Amino acid sequence: MYLGAILLPLKAQLSTVTTSLLPALKLCSSLARERERRDLYRTAITDERGRFTLLPTLPGEYKLFAWEDFEGFAYMDPDFLRKYEELGTPVNVAPSGASDVEVKLIPASRR
Repeated sequence: MYLGAILLPLKAQLSTVTTSLLPALKLCSSLARERERRDLYRTAITDERGRFTLLPTLPGEYKLFAWEDFEGFAYMDPDFLRKYEELGTPVNVAPSGASDVEVKLIPASRR
C-alpha cells in the first residue's frame, strides 16, 4: 500500500486532487507494454489534508501523478499523458509493502 501526500500551492483545494499510479514508460519496446496494462493502474482522491492511499499493485517502476480538479479517465490516453510525463513522480513499488511518497500537484491551469 502506498501512503502519500500532495505538495500544493497555497490556494489549491486538497479534496479535489486525483492521484494516478501508472507503470513507468520504458525505452525497451517489450517493457513499454506495461503502460498498456490497465490492471496495474491505481487511482485515489485525496482527503481534506491532501493525504491519499493507493491499493497494492505488482512490484515494479511506476509514475505517480497528482491532478488538481480532474475528472474522467484522460490519464489512460497516451496522447494526453505524454504532455505530463515529466511531471510524474517516479515510484518504485517494492514487494515488501507500504511506503510513503510525496508528489507535486499538476494544477488545472497547466492543462
